Amino acid sequence: MVVEINLLQNREQKNRTFMVTLIFMIFLLIVLFAAAFMYSVFIKQDISNLQDTLTQTEETRLNLTNQVNQEHLKEIDELKQAVKALQSYPIDSAAFITSLIALLPANAQIGHFEYTDGKINLQILMEDDMDAAYYLSHLSQTDWIDSVSLVSVSQTDQDENTQKYIAQYDLTINRDDVRENGEGDQE
Repeated sequence: MVVEINLLQNREQKNRTFMVTLIFMIFLLIVLFAAAFMYSVFIKQDISNLQDTLTQTEETRLNLTNQVNQEHLKEIDELKQAVKALQSYPIDSAAFITSLIALLPANAQIGHFEYTDGKINLQILMEDDMDAAYYLSHLSQTDWIDSVSLVSVSQTDQDENTQKYIAQYDLTINRDDVRENGEGDQE
């Protein structure tokens, strides 16, 4: 009498549990591999997106750097133009006229003064025609005047007894010398 026959059936049940466990483990490994694969795909997409963003950021940085450089170049050009404008800026006319008045003869006065880009048209009212030559001599001896010419001397009658003369001068000044010496040296 054999009692051991029933034991074989139990053994088959153990194999079934082992098979179920094995299938579950294989399924679990497949799910883990699928999850790892999906995770790597997402990481690759993130890396690709970050590289695109980095490329765009670099392009934006280069564009902004170029714009800033262009703005700096414009500012430098504007500063150069300002320096040129200041170098050609007209002289201080009050001090310059004071220098011209200091050279006038005793009874003479300025009738008309016109300053245009380094050239002066000057009319002097005086009582004697010799004073026109005297003033021309003093003007030609100054260092800050490049050239001077007496254009005309004309006589005007104000009264029956007084005669006045109008002397017209054209002067060319040395603007750099005038600026360096403080608007003309008064002799």
